[in-house]
Amino acid sequence: MTKKPLVSVIIPSYKRTTTLGRAIESVLNQTYKNIEIIIVDDNDEYSEYREETKKFMQPYIANYNIKYLKHKTNKNGAAARNTGIKNANGDYIAFLDDDDEFAPNKIELQISKISKLDDRWGGVYTGYICKNKNKIVMESGHLTEGNFKEELLMMKAGIGSGSTLLFKKKVLDELNGFNETFKRHQDWELLIRFFRKYKMGAVDKKLTIIHKDDSNNRPKAKTLEELKYKYLSCFEQDIITYPTNIQHEIYKCHFLEVSRAYFKEKKIQRGYDFYKRAISNSNSSIREKLIVILSIIDGFVPIKDKLKSTINQMPNNYKNRYI
Repeated sequence: MTKKPLVSVIIPSYKRTTTLGRAIESVLNQTYKNIEIIIVDDNDEYSEYREETKKFMQPYIANYNIKYLKHKTNKNGAAARNTGIKNANGDYIAFLDDDDEFAPNKIELQISKISKLDDRWGGVYTGYICKNKNKIVMESGHLTEGNFKEELLMMKAGIGSGSTLLFKKKVLDELNGFNETFKRHQDWELLIRFFRKYKMGAVDKKLTIIHKDDSNNRPKAKTLEELKYKYLSCFEQDIITYPTNIQHEIYKCHFLEVSRAYFKEKKIQRGYDFYKRAISNSNSSIREKLIVILSIIDGFVPIKDKLKSTINQMPNNYKNRYI
């Protein structure tokens, strides 16, 4: 009987022992059994979180096929994932954030899918359910396969998070892993380089549970502005390969996000400046304009989550109806 390929599941951890156990248990409960788990502790060596995580990990290390790797200082998620990649023995690598979880058959179905694809395909992703305090707030739609670099540049690719992804290890080695200078959009950065050569397969089932309970993970508007300029500058050579109208749409999506961030901080002039830049060469849909208006109002009067959710989930046909 042929031995099934080894899958390395890399879980970076930072200040989250309260959810780390849930993530680990979801991997231990996989129907696919040839798995090694790699926990990368990204807490500072002498911090209370390091001590807490070390104590938490002791029974797991003693009883399961788990590698526990520790950074001396906090680096970032990209660096932690790279540490995991360098220490992985698997033929395939999956990533799992320490507050997310896998459905029991996620890895089995991804391996079944990727084993049927040729060398042009470097990875497979799954659908997802996004929860906030155990309430479903978002779900993936129908998944596409192939090369969706354009959608990724526009922030419209339905990846969900890095927790949905499984790659061939040799592909990640070829890409030299994640760019550790990126503090945000780390998964996107890797995937855009990935799509320069490879295609992505899909298992069109909701097999990843993404938890968004931590609302403090949003950067300040000024930080977001700097991150966006870095991201757009890094991939300028990719962006200019598209027709002018697509280039405008790419910049619009990112500038609108910065605009909303400034409005939420009540920095109206700065928010308006980025809104003007976003729409200067591109039409804006009803949905996009409503979201910006809500962001302005929300800076002064809190908007109920349900109203925000309703706008965010407006049907796709509204996206192309312009005013």
